[in-house]
Amino acid sequence: FRSKLHFVYAIPSLLLLFHSLNALIKSGYAPEQLVEHSLKIGLPILLLLTIEFRNKKTFDAQLIKWLKILTAAAFIGHAVFAIGLHYVPENFYDMTMTILPLSRDEATVFLLVVGILDVLCAIMLFTPLNKFFIYYLILWGIVTAIARTWYGLLATDYLTGPQFLDFAGNTIFRLPHGIIPIL
Repeated sequence: FRSKLHFVYAIPSLLLLFHSLNALIKSGYAPEQLVEHSLKIGLPILLLLTIEFRNKKTFDAQLIKWLKILTAAAFIGHAVFAIGLHYVPENFYDMTMTILPLSRDEATVFLLVVGILDVLCAIMLFTPLNKFFIYYLILWGIVTAIARTWYGLLATDYLTGPQFLDFAGNTIFRLPHGIIPIL
């Protein structure tokens, strides 16, 4: 049974890895792209490890440590884009200006501020004060996930099935950014 379970988790893990590698290529090989996808790539692996080692006494602490690392990496990767270290993706501007009544310059400042907040909260996740910052990660993770579908509804006159699935799929991919900090 376990070998079949490993196989079942290997397939989605590989598909998510290939999806992330495709995003890396489309980003012009910006390393923050893979960092941003750390939760997407790492969660199936952690789930498999949880099933495999859940009875070990030290595993719970290790699992929390790795969930914190993956969450921090996802927020930092996203922040590096928002701050514009290499560039700010055009879809960040499109989503921000469509959902919020902001000009491009205002959207640039907004993205810079939330990028800095993302990095700060990701770092603070590893301090004794982490409970104060986890609430931001939960809220912002869920808001930015839902923003994908909300943007799709606002940006198009009529969502077709494939368009809705694309926007909803992006929401589903990013919901762990807000759900994992709850854990």
